Amino acid sequence: MAKSAIVKALGATPLGRIAGATLLVGTLTAIARSTTVAREIVAASAFGTAEVLDAYLIAYAVPVFLLGAVSGSLQSAFIPKYIALGKKQGAEAADRLLASTLGALLLGLGGVTLALVAAARYVLPLMALNFDADNLALARDLLYLMAPAIFLGAVPIAYSAWLNARERFRVPALLPGVGPLVAVLGLLIYGPTYGIRALAGGTVAGAAAEVAVVVLAARMAGRQLPWPRFGVTADLIALGREFWPLLFGTLLFSSTTLVDQVMAAALAPGSVAALGFGSRVTALVIAIAGVGVATSVLPAFSRLVADRDWPVLGRTLVQYGAIVVVLSAAISAAVALFTVPVTELLFERGNFTGADTARVAQVQGYFVLQLPFFLISLVLVRLLSALTSNRIVFAITAFNSVLNVVFNYVLMQSMGVAGIALSTTLVHLLSTLLFAAAAAARIRTLKSAV
Repeated sequence: MAKSAIVKALGATPLGRIAGATLLVGTLTAIARSTTVAREIVAASAFGTAEVLDAYLIAYAVPVFLLGAVSGSLQSAFIPKYIALGKKQGAEAADRLLASTLGALLLGLGGVTLALVAAARYVLPLMALNFDADNLALARDLLYLMAPAIFLGAVPIAYSAWLNARERFRVPALLPGVGPLVAVLGLLIYGPTYGIRALAGGTVAGAAAEVAVVVLAARMAGRQLPWPRFGVTADLIALGREFWPLLFGTLLFSSTTLVDQVMAAALAPGSVAALGFGSRVTALVIAIAGVGVATSVLPAFSRLVADRDWPVLGRTLVQYGAIVVVLSAAISAAVALFTVPVTELLFERGNFTGADTARVAQVQGYFVLQLPFFLISLVLVRLLSALTSNRIVFAITAFNSVLNVVFNYVLMQSMGVAGIALSTTLVHLLSTLLFAAAAAARIRTLKSAV
């Protein structure tokens, strides 16, 4: 009885809600990602490493990159604005913002879809330099087939942000698993007849299924479902001022992986592969824990900022940040300490030799040290978004992109590809300090405002 009361009381606090949401979203994200793994396994079984699969992956990379960048940026810009508007003007005004946002997304992503189709014959050759004419033509056909998924993505992006703002995390967390599951079914059923086009068609069908699922979830959320509204409003303009810096920052941050690979290519043969293998464990943890952390903190921080409850905000940030740092540091230490046996277990078979293990293990040992800095930076970035300071986020991200190149160059001279891994960790360490300083300064400014 007493234990139940304690659990209930903890769940009523911002820290308790955030911690519970982090665990929930992280678990559901892991489940959703399992369908992506299933799609890759089924595709590998059907096509091996054939050129047709390369064509699909190149064509598929464009919609995935665009939707991922827009989705993350929209969530961070929309949720604080939605919560603040609801507090000041009521739920109807906040839902009108959702309707305007959905309308803008449909128009914007619809335009991007048409532009991509028109530019495909020029863009794809730049992405697939080693493709012959036939495989390039196939990639173009597959891109044409999958392009509608970009337009359809507007609906899940908008309604997922709305559901997350209302702390209804389950469906948005599971939603990314719906598309790959439908794609797998499409490949299993129609693959023998249509080959790789069955996978592409299943991808579009999966995007449509995500629309159906998120609309159903939104309709069941307890209020009338806001439908798209087309037109420019003052609130939509204010949302755009927060969205665009985040989008550009996301694009910059995404480019660092490509920069690392390009710089690794200038080193000894096999360095790019070693960097890729050495980052796998860290990337997996970030993909699951990062989504849980980023999704759970933003609505809670946004409500505390809207209420101007600075003492509770500061206390929650410190307590939750300590939990994140301790847990992620423990994972980092364990992987770094046992990096050789972990690498042997994951990769050492076939042509992957003991020498490869030694090289990848060193990269992995340095790379995994970024975990606590990356995750606490994520918490601080969401805090800055809640404080409507996304231009600061962009400025720090741009600075970090330059630092990444400088650190890569300096460290790779003496450490080789492991230096690039250490560079990534150092960049995240410095970004943590910069984001913390920026958040503290912004809170001081808001506290002093009348």
